[in-house]
Amino acid sequence: MSLNTLALADTIEGASAWTRDTISPADWTLVFPAECVAELAQAVRATQSHAGALHTLGREGLQLDACQAFAARLRGAYLDDGPLFAVLDGLPAAAFTDAELTRAYWLFS
Repeated sequence: MSLNTLALADTIEGASAWTRDTISPADWTLVFPAECVAELAQAVRATQSHAGALHTLGREGLQLDACQAFAARLRGAYLDDGPLFAVLDGLPAAAFTDAELTRAYWLFS
């Protein structure tokens, strides 16, 4: 029996070169800003009557500036240049139905 090994073409350096001993929850956890939560709640209410498939729901006419700024921070500091993953915290899931949470996720992404 032989073992196959995978060699990396480049050395991993910087914030994305972590091990369980060098990373902590503070390094991967990002809290939704209150302004973004408020925007998502408003957008969920505004799209309540959307009868089409979820993927047809657009952001046109919705005020999501704080969410767009938060998403840009998430991409830059965590997904592109950081640990390459993030746990998002602070969206009050209990305040939404499952369908509303699904719409909020879609609108945020």
